[in-house]
Amino acid sequence: MSMIILFLVAAVRRRRHKLRLSPIPEHLLVNERCNVLSNDTTGCANAVQAQYARERMRSPLLRGMKAIAWDDGMCFDGISRVHSAALARAIRHEGNGMYKSDACRLAQLAEHGGYYLDNDVVPHIDVRELGAARVGCASHPSFIAVRQSWEPVQFLNAFVAATPRHPIIMRALNLTA
Repeated sequence: MSMIILFLVAAVRRRRHKLRLSPIPEHLLVNERCNVLSNDTTGCANAVQAQYARERMRSPLLRGMKAIAWDDGMCFDGISRVHSAALARAIRHEGNGMYKSDACRLAQLAEHGGYYLDNDVVPHIDVRELGAARVGCASHPSFIAVRQSWEPVQFLNAFVAATPRHPIIMRALNLTA
């Protein structure tokens, strides 16, 4: 997914003057096999990681953000809503959980917009400040992707932020299908 985002950032930069996108909503997006906002960890691949994700969401650096957590079923329904039932079926039958999570994160970003952080990512700054700082980021006021390396340029998909239905996110969903 990181290479897809790289090419799409360049395309959006060329068309930036035509985009009329709102600011990134203050949503913290999380996905896991189970709903990590629930105290019931039945179905969680790792109950300790689910507890860790809940604690991270209470971080003072993320204060004021609305947490939106999807479990597997919610991911498949979300993919169907923002893209297609065919892609949702394909993702449901995908054997690799990382690929399922990638598609789910794209669907969450497409539907709600906000800030997606992998469950094992601990922010050391308020992530909402990244759009203003533009330091070490390929950034547009409506899309942020952190650069993982410079040569060749790669983006880390453990942190992505975007407005709902952002063209980069929608294009990435289309390329996933």
